[in-house]
Amino acid sequence: MNAMRKDFQFVLSCEHASNKIPDAYETHFQHYRDLLETHRAYDLGSAGLTRFLSEQLPAPAVLALWSRLLVDVNRSLYRRTLFSEITKPLSKEARQRILTEYYDPHQQAVKKTVFESLRQKGAIFHLALHSFTPVFNGIKRDVDIGILYNPERATERALALQWRKLIQKTRPGLLVKLNRPYRGKPDGICARLRKELPDERYVGFELEINQKFYRDTKEAESLNRLILSTLSRLI
Repeated sequence: MNAMRKDFQFVLSCEHASNKIPDAYETHFQHYRDLLETHRAYDLGSAGLTRFLSEQLPAPAVLALWSRLLVDVNRSLYRRTLFSEITKPLSKEARQRILTEYYDPHQQAVKKTVFESLRQKGAIFHLALHSFTPVFNGIKRDVDIGILYNPERATERALALQWRKLIQKTRPGLLVKLNRPYRGKPDGICARLRKELPDERYVGFELEINQKFYRDTKEAESLNRLILSTLSRLI
């Protein structure tokens, strides 16, 4: 398997880019203003990284415009975490409207971008960009960068191993883990696209960045440049 193929087209997506709530649902969130500023509402730094990579690679990018506390566009419809504790109590009709107006458009936009890009290049390298809180349930996470993928797909496995090596060689000391702090196979926007496209035409990675890097502007810029430089050498 030659991971260094040159016929990939990058496609970027960012499922938790924003903590905004549509005006129509503002009243449901009036007592949750503090929560909207936390990792529960959005992925700190992910939107900036997505826009930076989109400009520099260059690559088309699709960013979700609303908070995952409204609906989590990175979850399948059957998942209990699709709606938050704020929107789950809404009526069935209200939840369906949220899916129609805010969930479906992101799914469709990412899929459309992937398939349109496939007409230009032989294969897609889809990178879904995320970040995670350094401490979860009182436990410090021993991950700086997580590369989430499906280990059963040969191209993804080869590229994941190579990308981790490139990052660690470029910045020794970074804790780069595969399928941590989450697994890449079970669910997510990449998992859904894998069901429609074969390994030789589609590879999908969720990149998870520790949010500690995005609490300092210089550190964030340095980390974003690291991701860009290693991606450019990977493909």
